[in-house]
Amino acid sequence: MKILMKPIQVYALWREDGAILPLAFCLTQEEEKQKIAVSTVKSLREEHLAGRKTLYFDCVAVLGQREWIVCLRYDIAEHRWYLHKA
Repeated sequence: MKILMKPIQVYALWREDGAILPLAFCLTQEEEKQKIAVSTVKSLREEHLAGRKTLYFDCVAVLGQREWIVCLRYDIAEHRWYLHKA
């Protein structure tokens, strides 16, 4: 996997207990936006980087018949999502 740190738009579900579940994300390539589904969240970890709380979601992403592992990063302080690794 390659580290990208690309800002992305994420469709997510916030559960009643406060847990976040990413459902899909959008990538823009060559002026075309593609919606990519998240089929499974394999793991979730929390890290503190420079005093900032960050969540990392290791997921299986699906586009058409293709599946691959991606890492989505959510910066809690900035309320921003990133495609961290793909």
